[in-house]
Amino acid sequence: MSSPAPTTSGTYYIKQNTAELNSVEDRDTNKIALNFIPAQIIVEGGSTDTPPASDSLTWTGDKVTAKAGETVEVGFKVSNDPGTAGAQMFFDFGQLTNVDMVESDNPAYDTELIWNAKNGCITWSGDRNVKAKDGTYIVLF
Repeated sequence: MSSPAPTTSGTYYIKQNTAELNSVEDRDTNKIALNFIPAQIIVEGGSTDTPPASDSLTWTGDKVTAKAGETVEVGFKVSNDPGTAGAQMFFDFGQLTNVDMVESDNPAYDTELIWNAKNGCITWSGDRNVKAKDGTYIVLF
């Protein structure tokens, strides 16, 4: 995250606003269900949540501990990917301000991410399904 953590103690989340993930099969586009686990920035005394386990496609946000005002990086990792050809994800940054994507590489799907900072959206697409390796980062803020 290219901005400082909030200056008051507590737990701050990067959540999913809306998402659409797709696979392709014989030129047909199929939607994929997503289990989304928010990223947590714990500032001086905040508490953490433990998400439930899932065996479906999951994006898991990092848990980062920070001092008030400290700059941090927070990412999302993929697991249990059945094969994804593209996605559009809108993030809800709550009280976090000046959030920016660290880089446009998408190592999980070997493609470039398109970042729209104005509406908090990342997008990528491909011409085939790619099964991302468990634990690979999709995006870093």
